[in-house]
Amino acid sequence: MIRTAASTVVDAPIDKVWSFMVDLTKMILDASVIDVSWQPSLKTGRAAAIAYRQMGVKETGRLDVINTEPNCRLRMVLTAMGSMLDGTYVMEPSDGSNETKISAVAGIELRAG
Repeated sequence: MIRTAASTVVDAPIDKVWSFMVDLTKMILDASVIDVSWQPSLKTGRAAAIAYRQMGVKETGRLDVINTEPNCRLRMVLTAMGSMLDGTYVMEPSDGSNETKISAVAGIELRAG
């Protein structure tokens, strides 16, 4: 498994950052993604179906919500394109009154196909 970590500060309050993070229709996952079918209200145990193109062939994947703590933590697992990506996002107020620090840790497991 390959692991990576990153953090940044966003010039927006934590509630707006959270709203953006949990609305998959606003997030660009990958240029090959065709559609994300999501039921409203992102909660632990929910899943989204993802349709994408790989080498010109339409494929599907799955995004599972493993854990949520509103305005704080979001963990999702994406299984698609022959791989599994396990990502956790942690949000907290930054020193600035209107800023949010986002930390992300992700692990990707490439599977032989």
